Amino acid sequence: MSGRSPYGSAGCAHCCWGRNDWVYWQCHNMGRVDGIIGDVDLNVLKGGREKLTGLFAAP
Repeated sequence: MSGRSPYGSAGCAHCCWGRNDWVYWQCHNMGRVDGIIGDVDLNVLKGGREKLTGLFAAP
């Protein structure tokens, strides 16, 4: 992530920019998703879509 939030300057109130040992990061807990009533977590997985696909790939 190179020390930058993918959600802009309002992305994270509690950050440790400069550390690179995270895997899964909850950047907000009051997001919105169509079809879901109420707040949802907004999360980032280090490695992006490729990493996520690999986690669910058949062995």
